[in-house]
Amino acid sequence: MSDKKTQKEHYLKIPNHILNLRQIGLCEKVLLAHIYSFGEKGCWQSNATLAEIFFVSSRTVTRWLRNIIRANIVQIKSSKGYFRTIWARSHPDVQKAAQLYYRGKKVPKIDNQIGQKWTSQ
Repeated sequence: MSDKKTQKEHYLKIPNHILNLRQIGLCEKVLLAHIYSFGEKGCWQSNATLAEIFFVSSRTVTRWLRNIIRANIVQIKSSKGYFRTIWARSHPDVQKAAQLYYRGKKVPKIDNQIGQKWTSQ
């Protein structure tokens, strides 16, 4: 027997409804699946962190996010510039949530304006 701990393999599950989106390309679909995997907590990772995960530049991640936002698939809540949270609207937990929380404060209920940015009061 080996005393070495086996490292758990991480994987990304891409739901079929994301693969069937025609508005965005394959790279954007993979990024959306990553955001989707965070559930109702939302993805808080910066563009630089996402760039490291996907082995691209942060500028590329910015472009992918812009394409996803234009397709009205995600919702972003941002505070004073640097911090933000991204939610995938198609996630069932996000759809059920009456109130989302961002840094301890309630986020307004999701409306039909997908991709809308809020500023903190």
